[in-house]
Amino acid sequence: MENRKLDFIQALRGIAAMLVVLSHAGDNLKGTPYAALNQAFFWPGVSGVDLFFIISGIVMVVSTRNLAGSAHDSMIFVVKRLARIWPLYIVATLLYLLVTGSPNISSSTFAEYALPIKSMLFIPPDLSAMAPYFGPPALFVGWTLNFEIFFYACFAVSLLFGRWRYPALFVIGIAISLVIPYLDHSLSVESGLNPHHRLSYFNLTGNCMVWEFFVGVVVGLVYTSTRLSFPSTFLANVALVGAAALEVWAYFSGFYDGNGPTRAGFIMAIFLLVLMLASKSTHVPAPKWLASLGDISYSLYLTHPIALLLLHKYFVHTQREIGTHSPAYLVLAVGFCVVFASLSWRYVEIPLERMVRAWTLCGIDRSIKRRGISVAR
Repeated sequence: MENRKLDFIQALRGIAAMLVVLSHAGDNLKGTPYAALNQAFFWPGVSGVDLFFIISGIVMVVSTRNLAGSAHDSMIFVVKRLARIWPLYIVATLLYLLVTGSPNISSSTFAEYALPIKSMLFIPPDLSAMAPYFGPPALFVGWTLNFEIFFYACFAVSLLFGRWRYPALFVIGIAISLVIPYLDHSLSVESGLNPHHRLSYFNLTGNCMVWEFFVGVVVGLVYTSTRLSFPSTFLANVALVGAAALEVWAYFSGFYDGNGPTRAGFIMAIFLLVLMLASKSTHVPAPKWLASLGDISYSLYLTHPIALLLLHKYFVHTQREIGTHSPAYLVLAVGFCVVFASLSWRYVEIPLERMVRAWTLCGIDRSIKRRGISVAR
């Protein structure tokens, strides 16, 4: 299971981010003669979120498979995850607020200032609002990170149980996302349902979008298992063709009309299960440019709303807004988003992650040494 064998996962991350970008860039075609084109080709890109969620579960299993599981492992896991997602999220949120000019310093209310603060702390702004967005946050794509953080918390707790981590993880997941909603008569396979739990955070944790992370964990466990694989390269290749055909059908047939396990998540799970299993028996090619897109996928996901807004403002300022309602503009917009994200990845995301990770891990090591605890690297 060398890193090169998982290049296709990195490529899929790039595809997931690009799908989301296309779904948002395609909004400019609504109400135009190209509206049908948007509905057929770009709107289904919302499925990129489901792809991200399932991949996240897979990656957590694969990346921690050599950990014994302990309080120290759990702590390091949390530090690395937060260093990965938090710094750039804060920067992107602040930049988005700067570009939009909100909140206005002279006239904004306390609630308007509270929104970005809650957002950057991964606190859903309004847990009684429309699911699964619950607000949404100041940087609207941040709603997915609220789910991601919950999953990371569950995974971090499970690491405390050592070799029993996965039974513990599934007990936690089933209890919070299935049993509690069932007992509260709010269990649903529709991600847009607003159950209104008395403890409002359960509106998020009980949302079926959470299931996709745990499905990803199952797929990851299948991949890391030494017992499960296709009996031959031929069957692996046949299964890959079938899974790819199913994926293409789902995307262009209208099946991907929203997020959740009964919509995009269902087909994505089948596709990823087949892909991960097949990769154990046959080579799954991953073009280098797609793997490179995967490298910048987090920056692309977080910064594309900023890039799209800046580009649109330029066209409005130069009195060329009419030019934003065509497929040609989408090519320009997507290209600009990729360039913007590449710069963000190189000069913001990577340096900040390294700095925060190094600073935090050094602090943990110093704390451990003061207590006289020897921990193997």
